Amino acid sequence: MNSKEKIEAIRNRAMTEKYNEWKTSKTHAVRAELASQGYFPEHFINDETTYVRRAIVRKHPEYYAQLLTNPNNDKWVVKDIMSEVFHEPNLTNETIDVATNMIKEKPALFNMGLTGMSIYTKLLERKRIANNKEVSVLEASMSPAQYLQRKTTSGAKPIQSQKSNVSTTYEVSNTTILKNLNHYFNAKTLMTIRIWSINPTVQYSSTRRRKGTK
Repeated sequence: MNSKEKIEAIRNRAMTEKYNEWKTSKTHAVRAELASQGYFPEHFINDETTYVRRAIVRKHPEYYAQLLTNPNNDKWVVKDIMSEVFHEPNLTNETIDVATNMIKEKPALFNMGLTGMSIYTKLLERKRIANNKEVSVLEASMSPAQYLQRKTTSGAKPIQSQKSNVSTTYEVSNTTILKNLNHYFNAKTLMTIRIWSINPTVQYSSTRRRKGTK
């Protein structure tokens, strides 16, 4: 049986009794296919070939911490994996710790200045908050859009300036929020984030002083 046939069998979930034998195949593509389908993650996370190791996290994102810290990674691989981490909605707290420490210790590796470090470490921290957040059965069954709609049916209180200035409040729609955040957070995280700890609807206030006032 050639490699192409083995890969086709794996994709079709056929001949599963052979997978344990095939996991040590000399053909990288066969091992990568098994890894990408979620088989033997504890074995493939230590594979000598980078793209086989990286295939594991498609079905097992809990292995990102080990993937990031593999000593065989070159700097380009580390940068690519870190980019995946930022976009992965299901991170473990261990991965968040590893990624945060790497950003702080080697910001130049990721082309980050102080602003970039702040943005991405805060993003990771919000994912940690989501991991520790208990979600009700009803909330867990909702899509992010349904959850936000449920939370905003009573309306949001506008943010008013504390000074006697002309205040204009701009409200960003739930659709805009989802477009901006959905790439970085899963449904559980979106349920957890509370901008200004009041309402998921984001509101920005800009003030303009009256003419003649200081």
